[in-house]
Amino acid sequence: MKLYWCRLAPWQQNAQAARDFCRRAEIDVSALWDDGDLAAHAAGRYLLAHAWSAAFPGRPMPPVVLAGEGKPVFSGDAPFHWNISHAGGLAVCAAAAFPLGVDVEEIIPVDDDLLARLHPAERLWCRARSDGFFTLWTAKESLVKSRGEGLSALLALPPLVREDALCFETDGRFWQPVSIAPGYAAAVAAAQPFSAPVPEEAALPVRDAAGSTAAERDCAAAPAPHPREA
Repeated sequence: MKLYWCRLAPWQQNAQAARDFCRRAEIDVSALWDDGDLAAHAAGRYLLAHAWSAAFPGRPMPPVVLAGEGKPVFSGDAPFHWNISHAGGLAVCAAAAFPLGVDVEEIIPVDDDLLARLHPAERLWCRARSDGFFTLWTAKESLVKSRGEGLSALLALPPLVREDALCFETDGRFWQPVSIAPGYAAAVAAAQPFSAPVPEEAALPVRDAAGSTAAERDCAAAPAPHPREA
């Protein structure tokens, strides 16, 4: 499993760079009116192209289509699964040879309404840890996304805390927390045991240069409709 991440600031501060990438990659962003949403969506697709080109140098990336529950996947039978998430000023893309899910969240103050969404044992565990809520929430989102389900299934998951300890396996799915950047929590999940990936940072291109990167060339070979990616 590989996990790539980037800071959104270069494209949050320069929306034209994000539009240039989307234009070259033939990504439809007409429904994205906000520059922040544009930066996050484009960055996720850039990380996907980066992950693909690292795994299959010189091989065109397959088209992206929407599967059940609106999850974006590659068309065909490419031996490459991926998932994207973004929050605050970061975007992440996890990739592996098996289905997986990833989630990242910015750690912010948590009120009682958010805590009420958790099982009593989870709430008790969270109250003793400043980042406890988002450790559990990213785990739950990654587990649901690894199954290709919508977030409506999140609250139906069994509790991830038993006897004041985290459970890293539930309903035949496994998850691991991932440390990416201060102020953020992240997790990855899959249907089989795996070692937590070492996050690798990728830098977003900030100008439309005469030449394109390998990731941009691969992404340009895979036009796709705008998918919901996080």
